[in-house]
Amino acid sequence: MAVDLYAGDVAEAADRALAAAVAADEAGAPIEAALSRTLAGRALAQAGERERPATELLRAAREFEARGALRYRDEAERELQVARLVVDRKTNPEIAAERSSAKRRSRLTCATSSARSTSRHASP
Repeated sequence: MAVDLYAGDVAEAADRALAAAVAADEAGAPIEAALSRTLAGRALAQAGERERPATELLRAAREFEARGALRYRDEAERELQVARLVVDRKTNPEIAAERSSAKRRSRLTCATSSARSTSRHASP
């Protein structure tokens, strides 16, 4: 699956990843199913599909969340952001710039939140 994607055969990668997700679901392996959906979402986005990448990536992120696999959830959410940019025909440098900007905003939000929390708990 991933080999197909990196070899440029996005349609084959998407088909195999979706088939793997179904098989994993049937086998009772939800994390593996969600991992396959993450790969499928990436491949579908690269194939230029508009709705299916988001559907698969959101489903994967929700499953990871439900199973407590937060690192994988975060990865699926990042893939969703990238998929939306790919579908919008952004170039790799544009995607990198958008992701870098989002990371800076996220760090700033966390720092601001932490500062507020610290000032609320400070001794009078």
